[in-house]
Amino acid sequence: MMSDAPIGNVNLNWEYGGILGETKRASVENMETAPEQRHNSDDVSATSVLSVSKNSGLAYDSGNYTISSNNSEISCPFELELNNHCQHIHILLKERDQALFTAMQDVRKLRSELERLNKSEEWYKKELRAQKNTRLEALERLYSQERKYMQENQRLQRECVRLYEKCGDLEKQMQAKRDKAMQKLVEDEQLTNVYDETDEVLNKFELEQQRALVNDQEKLISVLRKQKHVLLEDLSRLNAEKDAKVLELQETLAGVEVENTHMTAQCKRLIKERQMLEDTLKTKDQALNAEIAERLKMTTLIEQLKEQSKSQQELLAHKEHEIQVMQQNFNDNMQNEWNMDEVHRLSMSYHDDINAKTAEISSLKKSLYALQLELNTLTDLQTQHEAQTRQIDQLNFSLETQNCELKNLKQTDEEKAQQITELQQNLIKIRTQHDITLEQMCTEQSNLKSVKRELIALHEQYASMCALCEKTRFQLEILEIENGKLRFQSNGDKREIDALREKLKGYLKHTSDLGKRINELEAKLQSATERNTQLQAKLGQYEKGTGTGAEQEHFSNENKQIIQENRKKERLDEHNNSFEDCRVDQKDTGSEGDDSGFLEATNVGLSECEDRRKSPDLQHTSDADCATITAVNGTLLEQLNHQSEILKERQILIAALEELICNDSSITSRVEANQPVGGLTAQQQQLMAYLNSQSL
Repeated sequence: MMSDAPIGNVNLNWEYGGILGETKRASVENMETAPEQRHNSDDVSATSVLSVSKNSGLAYDSGNYTISSNNSEISCPFELELNNHCQHIHILLKERDQALFTAMQDVRKLRSELERLNKSEEWYKKELRAQKNTRLEALERLYSQERKYMQENQRLQRECVRLYEKCGDLEKQMQAKRDKAMQKLVEDEQLTNVYDETDEVLNKFELEQQRALVNDQEKLISVLRKQKHVLLEDLSRLNAEKDAKVLELQETLAGVEVENTHMTAQCKRLIKERQMLEDTLKTKDQALNAEIAERLKMTTLIEQLKEQSKSQQELLAHKEHEIQVMQQNFNDNMQNEWNMDEVHRLSMSYHDDINAKTAEISSLKKSLYALQLELNTLTDLQTQHEAQTRQIDQLNFSLETQNCELKNLKQTDEEKAQQITELQQNLIKIRTQHDITLEQMCTEQSNLKSVKRELIALHEQYASMCALCEKTRFQLEILEIENGKLRFQSNGDKREIDALREKLKGYLKHTSDLGKRINELEAKLQSATERNTQLQAKLGQYEKGTGTGAEQEHFSNENKQIIQENRKKERLDEHNNSFEDCRVDQKDTGSEGDDSGFLEATNVGLSECEDRRKSPDLQHTSDADCATITAVNGTLLEQLNHQSEILKERQILIAALEELICNDSSITSRVEANQPVGGLTAQQQQLMAYLNSQSL
């Protein structure tokens, strides 16, 4: 028995030492590796129960400790309820934290919005004060100017009234002086019959003095009237300026009132927004206070759990110390006791006490483990809540940035839509301008055609008139030569010569008018061509600017084809008309054999017309036709200058011929006898041959 007792003591010491070591290790592991225990709680509980059961299996007696360990295994529903409770608390904490975060975010937004509104309100107030001060200063300045103008107006009115009174006084004085002068004149007229010549001279002198005085007074009155008119004009001008200033002041006041109404409406709107923001801030503050209170409750709960865990740990340490004391007492009693019954009784009581203490320790460990699990879950939930708050802050910041980007994109879309509408409007305007320019181009082309036709007709008339002028001039020269030779045998010849001279003057006048008309039409033609080129340039720019679409190219090609066909038809008509007119001129001027120079010029024009008609190339421009016409005109003018020089030489020859005729006695005798002249003398025939040989 004595040998068995040390063995039992050794087993008991080993058993209780193992239990205490395991409890200490479990407490240390639970304190240090709480996150691992959160994930592996079931495994730890199972291993702890198995270790306790194994160690208790090494004990001496009946297995009450194993029964207590089985009872501890049965207590898993409590852990499930604890886990469910922790999950429920975790969900509630998540919801509360999310609501708290949203409330804090709304509070931040509302505070920033409130600060922005306060700043904008202060800025608006400052701006309103500044505008009010500037406008008040402007009004004071305008009122002072108006006072000055009113004072000046009153002064001018007083001056005008004074001048009116002065003019009335002067008119009265002048009327009195006139009456006196008339009375004096009547008296002088009555006394003229009485007084002598000396008195008449004196009266005349006085009358002249009175008249001079009256004239001076009238001049003074006219000057005063002019001054009065000037003052009235100044007064009207000042009144107009005053009315304009008053209108400007009224307009500015109306603008100020409108702006004040706008500013008051905006201030009311801002005040309403501020009140709404304050209400929302109050609600958010209340929600925030509630969330803060719940968070404080959670923190107090966590602190209570920590205190409970500390108290449980202290109680567990106390129970372990009691077990050690009991073990030491049992060992002391076993060493001192020699009775087997007493030893058996002591061992049984010791085992009962040990089992009770181990049951209490296991229950304390379980409760401590549950408290530590709950505490760890709460701390984990708190850390998760903080991480989630940070993530929510980041997400809200990204959401705000995305909202700002969305607003910017909307603004850019609106701006692009406005730009598109503006471009469409500009395109419509450009199309209308293009249509207008096309119409103007068509009208200008029609005007150009009419001007060309008029120019061709005027050139033809000018050529015909030049031909007629040359014919009449040549006939006149011949008649003058014959008249010089024959001394105008009858008055009928003189009438014919006068008529021919008048015709020549009319033709010359008509040719000068035609020349002026040709110059005007050439200027019009040049301006029309320039305008046509400008319109074509504008059309080209529009076609370049509006793009190179298929419809625009087809439209421009059709317009070009139509314009080219019209130009071809016009050129054909012009060439035909010019050829027919040249033929008519050839028929009119072909009978005259003496007009050699002019016929050469017309032949040149006809040859040019025939060449133009015979030439197959009918696509010359109107500018080339005008150049040919101007060249023909230049040649005609040169020939006319040459012809004027020849006429001067002929006048000299005619004067010499008249001297010869005067000296010839046979011609004079025939004229005196009124006999018709049958032929010319040899000298006259030589002179005619010389004149015919001269080329015009």
